[in-house]
Amino acid sequence: MGENNINMTIQAINYLKCKRIEKKLTQWHVANHLGISRETLTRIENGKYGISLLNYMKFCEVLGVHPSEPFEANS
Repeated sequence: MGENNINMTIQAINYLKCKRIEKKLTQWHVANHLGISRETLTRIENGKYGISLLNYMKFCEVLGVHPSEPFEANS
């Protein structure tokens, strides 16, 4: 994966994190929807872990965000 793709992924996750906070959803709530621990979500949001496509789609779903929205917002 190129550096550009990594930066886009980080920006997309940051966008989702901001949306989660705006919607006043806890990490626990989102992690539960994704089927992962809150600690794992923390690591994803902090760029320590990658996110699978399936979990990315679920993250978008719980926030009511179209999967392309984070990338469009950062372009």
